Amino acid sequence: MERDEKITNGISKDNEPDKNAHAEDTQIESSENPEYDTAENGTAEQSTEKADGETKSEASDNDTAGFVKPERSFKVTLPEEMEAAQTSESQAAAQIVHEKVKKSRTVKSIIYVTCVLVVSVLLAVIILFSLSDMLGMFRADTTVDVKIPNHSSTEQIATLLQKNGIIRSALVFRVYIKLSHQHNLEYGIFTLDSQMSYDEIVQELKDPSNSRATVKVTIPEGYTLQSIGDLLQKDNVCSKQDFLNSASSASVNFDFSSQITNDSDRFYRLEGYLFPDTYEFYLNQSSDAVVEKMLQNFDTRFDSTLRKEVSSSGMTVDQIVTLASIIQVEAGSVSEMGKVSSVFHNRLKNGINGSKLLQSDATIFYVTRDIEPVLTSSDTQLESAYNTYKHQGLPPGAICNPGLDAIKAALEPENTPYYFFVSDKNGKYYYAETYARHLINVKKALKSGGAIGTNVTK
Repeated sequence: MERDEKITNGISKDNEPDKNAHAEDTQIESSENPEYDTAENGTAEQSTEKADGETKSEASDNDTAGFVKPERSFKVTLPEEMEAAQTSESQAAAQIVHEKVKKSRTVKSIIYVTCVLVVSVLLAVIILFSLSDMLGMFRADTTVDVKIPNHSSTEQIATLLQKNGIIRSALVFRVYIKLSHQHNLEYGIFTLDSQMSYDEIVQELKDPSNSRATVKVTIPEGYTLQSIGDLLQKDNVCSKQDFLNSASSASVNFDFSSQITNDSDRFYRLEGYLFPDTYEFYLNQSSDAVVEKMLQNFDTRFDSTLRKEVSSSGMTVDQIVTLASIIQVEAGSVSEMGKVSSVFHNRLKNGINGSKLLQSDATIFYVTRDIEPVLTSSDTQLESAYNTYKHQGLPPGAICNPGLDAIKAALEPENTPYYFFVSDKNGKYYYAETYARHLINVKKALKSGGAIGTNVTK
């Protein structure tokens, strides 16, 4: 029985006993204890069947789970193999490092070559630019009068030349002056060509006889083109006829240009736009340059503030300039301009007895003084167009060149009920709302020896 318990315990512990060993044990026990053969055989068979049942149960469980328990295997690496593997890894790592170094060197080479090429191209461009400028090549062909102030430095002269389009680079010119030791440049006004080389420019600036003399000319407010022409001719700037020709044919490229009408009855298209001011002209200067300079001054002085006021006034620039020219002549002083302006605005807006005649004596004087002396027999219609006693509204164009005060008065008239005014010989002004009162004022003005204004000239 003790032996049976051991066998049974062995089977239960090992789960999977060796069937042959179990059979041998059974035979030995049977031969030694014949009386228990039958019982132990029965026990052995039961144990075997139990063990077989457990084995089958486990196999069935494994099959059900679809799992086969893997067998463990061990690989023994010999020292020679380990050394070979390490050598192989070292070689692979060295190869990777080599490839990286090679790639880095290639990138650096490309960057270096690119930098060299870029620098070379830039240097070539700079050299070509400098040489072309020194030789006066590839510049627009223009002639410019350049004023060099007294005691001007080389840097200041170079800057002036660049601003006037004579050279393209003030820096290159300064370097040229320094390297060529070209100093002692003269001051004055020089006529230079944009296609001159540096050497030609320097030679021109070193010769004081090349400097042109200038003259200052003051053009009063209210002067007409005819009067301005007389003044310019008197001061030896240009001839009157050349000036009038330039004023009639000049190409105007300013912001106000589009506002100037091309009325066929207009006598001088640019009358009103040659701004009255003090100018410095060259002796024997081109009449085209004189007209251009005066138009440029008008464009500068008629600034954005005035242009905004024109836009909000409901009138055009040309209409404001034309009205300002009448105010300029009719008003004897700035203090009277606001009231005189109000009279013309009232007439233009409301009219008198259904008519919007300005009836300005100044327009009649312009016809007799500036238009009639140069008219032909076929120009009688043009003469009549400026007569504001016959034609309603503003004349075809300005009758003089007004100053800023008159322009501002045209834009900002005083608020008055007047429709008439007259001034006497002493410059005193009389205003009236009705024609009857106006006639009384005219009689007062005539006592001084003369009277001008609205509804005075018949």
